[in-house]
Amino acid sequence: MKRIFRKAIVYFTVLAVLISNVSISSVKAMEKSDEGIVVYASDYGLDSTGEKDNAKALVNMFEAIREIGENGDKVTLKFDKGIYQIHKENAPVREVHTSNTDSVRFPNKSIGILIENQNNLTIDGNGSQFIINGDMMALAIMHSENITVKNVNIDYQIPTTSEMTVLDYDNENKTIDYFIPEYLNYEIQGANIIWKSEQKSDGGYYWTEKNDHRNYGISVKYPTELMGRSYYSNSNPFTNAQLIEQLDDSRVRIKYNSNPAFEIVKGMNFQLVSNAERPTAGAFVWESKDINVINTKISYMHGFGFLVQMAENVSFDGIRMETDIETGRNTSSFADGIHISGAKGKIEIKNSFFNNTHDDPINIHGTFTRVEEKLDSNTLRLKYIHNQQGGFPQYHPGDKVVFYSRDTLESSDNEKEYTVKSVEGPSKDNLKEMIVEFEEEVPDYLTEKVGNEPKFVAENATYTPEIYIKNNEFKNVFTRMILATSRKKIVIEDNYFEAPSMATLFFSNDSDEWYESGPIRDLEIRNNTFKIRSLGRTWWKYAPAIYFHPVTKGGGLPDESNPIHKNILIEENKFYLESDGALRAESVENLTFRNNEIYRLDPSVDLSIEGSNKLYVGNNSNLELTYDGNVVTGPTSLPGGPESNSGTVANVLEFKNSKNVVVENNYYDDGLRKNVLIEGMDSKNLNLKDDLNILTNREKTEPSDVISNIQYASTNPEVVSVDSNGKMTANKEGTAEVFAYYVWNGTIIESNKKEITVLSSENTSGNELEFKSEVITINGDNGTSFEAKGNINPSEIEYTIHDSEIVKLEGNTFYGLKTGLARITARYKGSEKTVFVIVNGKDDQKVLNSLINIEDKDSNSKISDDSITITRKAGNDLWGSDNTLNNLVTIDLENIDTNNFTGVATIDGLPGRMANNWDSAYFLIMKKNEDGTVDRNNYLSVGKRAHADGFGTVHEVNATGSEYSTGDISENEITKATFAIEKQGKTVNLYSIVDGKKNKVQSVDISSFGNDLKLAVACWGAGQTNKNVTVTDIKLGEGRLDEVLAKDSLAIMTNDESKFEISNLSYLSDSNDNINISFDSTHKGNSMLIVSEPGNNTYVVNGNSFKATENGEYKVFVVSQLPSGKYSNVISKTFNYKPQSQKGFYINGTKIVNGDTLTIPEELTKLYLVNYDNNTKSVIDVTGKDTVSGDFGTIKLKKIKSNKAGIESINAVGYGEINISSKNSFINTDKKDNSITFNVKLSECTDKLLAKNYDHGINYEVIQDGNNAKVTVPVYNGVVSVAFEAVAKDGITKDIHSVHVMRYADILEGFKKIDVNRNVLDISEGKIDLGNKTNKISVNAEANDVNAQITVMKRNNNGLEEIAQGVDTVVENGDEIIVRIIHENKRMMEFKTLTVENSKEPELDIKSLLDLIKEAENIDLSNKTEESKTRFLEVLNEVKAKVDEGITSSDELEELIDKLQKAINGLEDKEEKPNGGSNDEIEDNKTESSNPPKTGDESLGLLVLALLVLSGVNIILMSREKSNSK
Repeated sequence: MKRIFRKAIVYFTVLAVLISNVSISSVKAMEKSDEGIVVYASDYGLDSTGEKDNAKALVNMFEAIREIGENGDKVTLKFDKGIYQIHKENAPVREVHTSNTDSVRFPNKSIGILIENQNNLTIDGNGSQFIINGDMMALAIMHSENITVKNVNIDYQIPTTSEMTVLDYDNENKTIDYFIPEYLNYEIQGANIIWKSEQKSDGGYYWTEKNDHRNYGISVKYPTELMGRSYYSNSNPFTNAQLIEQLDDSRVRIKYNSNPAFEIVKGMNFQLVSNAERPTAGAFVWESKDINVINTKISYMHGFGFLVQMAENVSFDGIRMETDIETGRNTSSFADGIHISGAKGKIEIKNSFFNNTHDDPINIHGTFTRVEEKLDSNTLRLKYIHNQQGGFPQYHPGDKVVFYSRDTLESSDNEKEYTVKSVEGPSKDNLKEMIVEFEEEVPDYLTEKVGNEPKFVAENATYTPEIYIKNNEFKNVFTRMILATSRKKIVIEDNYFEAPSMATLFFSNDSDEWYESGPIRDLEIRNNTFKIRSLGRTWWKYAPAIYFHPVTKGGGLPDESNPIHKNILIEENKFYLESDGALRAESVENLTFRNNEIYRLDPSVDLSIEGSNKLYVGNNSNLELTYDGNVVTGPTSLPGGPESNSGTVANVLEFKNSKNVVVENNYYDDGLRKNVLIEGMDSKNLNLKDDLNILTNREKTEPSDVISNIQYASTNPEVVSVDSNGKMTANKEGTAEVFAYYVWNGTIIESNKKEITVLSSENTSGNELEFKSEVITINGDNGTSFEAKGNINPSEIEYTIHDSEIVKLEGNTFYGLKTGLARITARYKGSEKTVFVIVNGKDDQKVLNSLINIEDKDSNSKISDDSITITRKAGNDLWGSDNTLNNLVTIDLENIDTNNFTGVATIDGLPGRMANNWDSAYFLIMKKNEDGTVDRNNYLSVGKRAHADGFGTVHEVNATGSEYSTGDISENEITKATFAIEKQGKTVNLYSIVDGKKNKVQSVDISSFGNDLKLAVACWGAGQTNKNVTVTDIKLGEGRLDEVLAKDSLAIMTNDESKFEISNLSYLSDSNDNINISFDSTHKGNSMLIVSEPGNNTYVVNGNSFKATENGEYKVFVVSQLPSGKYSNVISKTFNYKPQSQKGFYINGTKIVNGDTLTIPEELTKLYLVNYDNNTKSVIDVTGKDTVSGDFGTIKLKKIKSNKAGIESINAVGYGEINISSKNSFINTDKKDNSITFNVKLSECTDKLLAKNYDHGINYEVIQDGNNAKVTVPVYNGVVSVAFEAVAKDGITKDIHSVHVMRYADILEGFKKIDVNRNVLDISEGKIDLGNKTNKISVNAEANDVNAQITVMKRNNNGLEEIAQGVDTVVENGDEIIVRIIHENKRMMEFKTLTVENSKEPELDIKSLLDLIKEAENIDLSNKTEESKTRFLEVLNEVKAKVDEGITSSDELEELIDKLQKAINGLEDKEEKPNGGSNDEIEDNKTESSNPPKTGDESLGLLVLALLVLSGVNIILMSREKSNSK
């Protein structure tokens, strides 16, 4: 027995060692479950209240977790839901290099949450907020495998992007009020703001910035649009600032010396960031595998974005990159969102939301390194070239590498892969270069040059991933939305893209700029929705929805035989265009574009019909349709871009240097430029199966018409039927409503409805009304009359004038009121006829003065009788060789002695003084070209430019310019001045005249221009609010300035005196019964046909053709009109025609065949069927039917409900009626109310109301009762936008009005009071003294701010728990009661910690101990060993004595129970002695060698026992931990 005890001692000693090697806290925190070993962050000292820094605790915790999981066990780390602060000054630092950042300059990275060398770890944040303090990396996963991060929210206490929002402005006093979130840290210094980070423990700051930060551009988000705009650096809130005043905690007022450097829009949000410098990534995955980020919200990332670098199998699911709406901020990332540089395996990004990142939300690529030198047959020196690449390993042994030429991105050896054998570098001494040895010999051509630079680049083909991007939403992006290049399979599907500023999907492969690599070999783009807007459009020449644009050295591409990107399928997407096209693809092969739908973003189609209200049975009458709507055009000019340009033309599809392109079965809306442009490729490489025009040169064509395929309907076609051309036929007496409609994107746009009454035709017999001509012309003041055929008394003819502003009737004579075409209905005894009057007015046909011309005119110039107004544009100027100016006004000097003359012009709208702004307006003298245009490289100008003081001049000779300015600051704010150019011989004197005061600006010799000259007015630049420049009082004459000033001004417009005649009318018909009219004309004008067809119907057609639908005699009148309004003479032709094309069956004017689907308004119950094969007509009743059948077969009916919807009024409770005359309204308020209730009245036809916040994807609750709805919206400081959507019954059409609440209520800090047990506590003492009267407390706390959220918590050895206010809670001495205020912006927090003292000990219940004593006293000790009996009795007596003395605490009670229970368990039974000897004696007399072998040696048994005890310890500890956690 003694030996057994000795062995037991050994085993339990081992057990003790085992236990000692496991940290007690670690063991305590562990819990076994399906999630593996579960550990709790609270057991490692992390503070979830939001008060204390957790940086060091996080480091210690992850070190302990690494130990727990080092045997390969799966570990789950769970955080209590709370707020975790992480401070940079205590965070771990690693020297690590990050792609696409300034890592070479900033190698050391502070990291908030560092997951390093971990495996099989799941981190569950439980929805907690992790607040980063300082400009550091928030999260890094490095050298780890099988890591999941989920349910985590990350934000920065003070982001490195500072934001200012325009609340209000005062143009007269030149002030703007800005909102700045209260928790941002800044100091006003005169006309400057110094932005500061959080304060460190030593009182310093992690970073400071001044005004607009160090930037290369300003980002501005507009609440009125779901996109922002990027501006040049000077267009910031501080340019021209004179003084900054603090109005309150959230508002500053800036007073300006002159106009601000931007166009003021309420609610515009300036996002100021030092984007010229990227010191770190915001989050980082590096050299890790199987990484999952799930259900995580990222409200800001500093430095760059979420960077994945040289990793394998990374997925993002349920990511939301957006700010918290309560914070009043918008920017979710310093730059990119998710950026993947070098990855393998599979990359997945799905079910996520990206809003207001400052660069691309998703960018996935490899990295080209340049081949610098061939060291030997197998070894190359490779180099990172871009200054934001370097320091991290790019190649590993076994990786496959492919080489490409930089000038065309072609492979010289069919993309042969070379295997890496060894790699040296990058190193600390040389972060850019690496020596790579390959298994194979590398080719000699790699030493070639392009220019003076190495020609070839290398791509690591191993680190190119499969990419799957699905079901994501993108909004408010200033750049592109997705960049993805990889040779592996890429799928982009089911995503929603809301209008970026550049191309939405951008596929490059770049060997010259960013060196982001990736030839595409298998790409599918499927079932996505693209919205392309014009607002925010950047300098990119091409910004289609999808853009393939490889970037090469020199900008060249391979020819069409060997494109860069291959095997691309684009199908079943929807494109909504306001600007640009759907697709531009450069250097692609095997691209198929099929089954896509391309629409205008907003057609805004408006239809209106006019016509006779009364018809007689058998008569025909045409409805006159007028319509309006939007078409898609491209920007007219852009400053630079990937290709220098002067604008783009928004062709629907464009291809360049491409091969085997298929375009088939796509739908194209009206109002698009329905062209396919092909450049650098043979037409045989385009297999076009759609009805698009093919262009082989870039040319500006007009978009298709606003509408096509207009349909007409009658509610009672038995009475009145309407054909596809709007011709009504009166079939029998009665009434009916007729209307036109247009099918667009699943809905129907209807015109007004017109009620038609049909009367009997019996009383018209013998009274048919006919005129010798249905068209008459009035010239000037002369009157004229229609001449009726037959014996009709003219006075009995009744005329109804439908265009009464054009003509008037006196007696039977018509007189003209102004130039135009008037439609008139003539009636005589039941007979009716439509006739027309053409009026050539006397003084209203104006043309531009023949001395004045506008070169490159576009819609930004407007001409009136006495002025020319030009809207200045960005990207337009004359400086140097740019010469991109539109709307250059030139003035001829015909018959003027150019050595002795003066020209004068007054310019209103001169730009104000503004630093770094190039807005300009000038009066010029320019050299004249032989073709009559001006030489834009040789001119002298006088006027005003924003970046110089006073008036100034520019003298440019052969595109080399010199500038001069007066330097007179008193002239800086002058917006209207007269300028004069006085030429005497070779010298030009330049003058300014303000308020009659003449001042010579400069004298210049322009003899190099010669004597063939022109004057001109030019303006450009769009950086200032007022962009309109108006030119008046142009004077011209020989002599000096004073002589010419006395002359009359030139008339801008003069009467059109041209003689306009047309003649020789002829016609041709085609197989579709289109009658095409041709004629000779002395001038080019716009043609109109007035067609009088069989059936007594006369109507107008714009253009030169019409469709013949009736058999019989046609009379066609032709007239043409000049831009001045002047009409030609009228010519006509009469002919007979029998239509040939109308065959088969037509319903409501639409041809049908068996199996068709016909879209009709749901309200129609009857359809009109015409069988042209046998000339029969019938009415079909479709009430309750979704199909109809007949001789034509069976067709399906798609019945569309009404598209009518509207908001009649919006009332904001407490603020009154909202002005809904425009699409956006603003409420400015400093009220403390944190919600606003809106009462919305809907129009009768509206189906329902929705209320949304688009930026954050919020749907507000709507309580609707009929046409009245109520919406209560939470509001916070900053801008909260609510879009009210009145939805039509079709479920598609919406009338939307947005209300933008701009709130700046004071946030009051501090505690109003804290009550403990209904007594007000003196919180300055920091304690709760219970005076030994109770062990329970009830806490009630109030903040000074009514909108603050108060939380009460208790913290002790068992952890942290939230306790309800006003509810009794048991406490012990030393417990901490934490009262926390979280203000409504969620970033301002206040804490009060109170320590419990003199808590009354609870009455102890010692029954369990007394029961145990009783049990012990009843134990029979007669058969127990003396030793164990002695120990037992000693303990029993000791415990009984303690009971007699009185037990004072629960800990003492627990200790006594435990001690007595162990004494009971320690009793040992005596063993019977064989042969009368004791067991001990027998054991002592035995030898080890005499023991026979037996199953279950005591050594093994003791080991098992030890393990069982160890397991028991674990179980006990874990059970206790569970209890403590609860």
